[in-house]
Amino acid sequence: MSEAEPNFEALLLTLVKHDVRFVLIGAFAAALHGWNQPTEDVDITPDRDALNLVRLAEALEDLQAMVKRDDGTIDTDATFDDQLLRLQDRWLFATKFGDLDIVSDPAGFVGYATLLDGATQEEIGSAKVTVASLDAVIQSKEAVGRAKDRAVLPALRRLLAEQRRARSPRESNEPR
Repeated sequence: MSEAEPNFEALLLTLVKHDVRFVLIGAFAAALHGWNQPTEDVDITPDRDALNLVRLAEALEDLQAMVKRDDGTIDTDATFDDQLLRLQDRWLFATKFGDLDIVSDPAGFVGYATLLDGATQEEIGSAKVTVASLDAVIQSKEAVGRAKDRAVLPALRRLLAEQRRARSPRESNEPR
């Protein structure tokens, strides 16, 4: 759409205002866990419940979403609705607030419910969203196996190890 700076907070707030149930995945989820690399889009896995997909389609209309091809160009002939959203596993959209990728079954997972284990609720501005665990982000990037995902895995694994060390109880000097 426009070349303006993305406003992912506004994008997520639009989804939340439409009561869309989703889990935030991918690089944006990793960033919320402390990863310090930029991301070009927001990736989500929606609940595929029929009513939720109706709400998602309505939110996409409000976002002025346009279907993108894998090469990044806009497909001016492509349409979408709740039924089409159900039939296709992956959608790429350009919206007025930035790019949105919808992945119904991210690599290594089978849908929305499988991502809830370990997920957290996070506030992004005034939007409260469900964010996949860093473990889940890593597992999905391992499973998808693309070069760009393999390239970031060492940094994500280091971040996860640092977080686990910080959470683990410190060794005490108390007698055993």
